[in-house]
Amino acid sequence: MTIASDPLQLMRALRSGGRSIRQEAAPGDGQPLYIGYDDVDVLSPDGQHRTQWLYETEPPHGDSLHQVWLDGVRLPGRYWGRGHAWSADAAYCTLERDEDRASTLYLVRVADRCWLRLGSRCAVVSLDLPVITLRSYGAGDGAAPQPMTLTGSERFSPIPAA
Repeated sequence: MTIASDPLQLMRALRSGGRSIRQEAAPGDGQPLYIGYDDVDVLSPDGQHRTQWLYETEPPHGDSLHQVWLDGVRLPGRYWGRGHAWSADAAYCTLERDEDRASTLYLVRVADRCWLRLGSRCAVVSLDLPVITLRSYGAGDGAAPQPMTLTGSERFSPIPAA
């Protein structure tokens, strides 16, 4: 395996000048992780999947933005370093994508790399499927958490290539 084909090795090579890669195991309780301003390798609750986060930048009045890989496949765009939660069975995770300086929250079905758009300018509070608890933000961070229940009729779309 070459460095170019292994995102973790690529991250290590890019950061060999001093920054370390934080290793983290996602909790199985559906609570979101805060990635922050680090390069992070996150294992799913069952240890069978991983997301790898390579820190890119912090825009003015924003949070950290990262490139993200899911099981070695780079996902398109940049992702905010917050709101990354895993379901207890590790079949789903959430990601907040930067889209034109706004945030869109996605639920990712890990096995086939498909996603479902959950909303804009909202954060995941918990991922306890079929219930996802969200909180909107932007007009004051005092918004009350809102549960969303998946029915099974949702239409997931393939995640486009990066």
